[in-house]
Amino acid sequence: MQQLSELEGNLKKIIEFGKRYTDIKELFELAVIENDTEVLNSCQIELHELVSILEDEEFKLQFNGKADDKSCYIEIHAGAGGTESQDWAQMLTRMYLRWAEKNNFKFKLIHEAIGDEAGIKSCTALIEGNYAFGYLKKESVNVWGFDLNKNPRQVRASIGIVPQEINLDAFFSPKKLLELQAGLYGIKKEDRITDLILKMVALEDKANAYSRSLSGGMKRRLLIAKAMVHQPPILILDEPTAGVDVELRNNLWKNVKQLNKEGVTIILTTHYLLDFLLLKFIKFIC
Repeated sequence: MQQLSELEGNLKKIIEFGKRYTDIKELFELAVIENDTEVLNSCQIELHELVSILEDEEFKLQFNGKADDKSCYIEIHAGAGGTESQDWAQMLTRMYLRWAEKNNFKFKLIHEAIGDEAGIKSCTALIEGNYAFGYLKKESVNVWGFDLNKNPRQVRASIGIVPQEINLDAFFSPKKLLELQAGLYGIKKEDRITDLILKMVALEDKANAYSRSLSGGMKRRLLIAKAMVHQPPILILDEPTAGVDVELRNNLWKNVKQLNKEGVTIILTTHYLLDFLLLKFIKFIC
């Protein structure tokens, strides 16, 4: 019965589409004869709308699965990556929320486990609307040329995340922290660039000092250094200037601009208008 109803609905759409096209065609021909520019422009707009509807219907023809026209649930898990993974899981949740809003779907958060320091450990959400499952099934994420489903390790290696919260081990030195971080990414000792990164963020003089002895600005720079140990082409900064004074903020942006000049793509979140004005080369997420 449901299948019959769907077929009747599709047939009705085809009939309405054909009628609308015929009306536009007749009106267009009449406007050409009378040289009516206003009507011609109106026909052009309506024709573009009709083409858009047709493309949308053609796209839906790909949804031939039994559940493609249904709503669906999504689950996001941070895994064992600590605060950085939990930050990324929260960002991914926001991306799905914006995707749902953009495509006129309802996004309902069913469950959320907050992270220990920042971000989330996991969440479950319901995306409601016709063909929600079909659309999500067809979606793919490509980061720096790598497909997330096929090459998840390469995708993670292409991204460095600097969390808003300072999550440094107070009893390790900056050099030791970077060496440990590089080890987590499986970078061989001979391929590590620890000293170069410390110099890049102006912490070479504090390489062997305890992290707890660093100033607030130095700790921020060390977070950036941690995110750069595997030399990712994309760097994500989450509110990097929160709670930082003017001098430290300027020094931080100096380092970020240098990274951008060296080819690193910078994506950041910020609520400071001054940051937006100073860093026009950066893509902002509101």
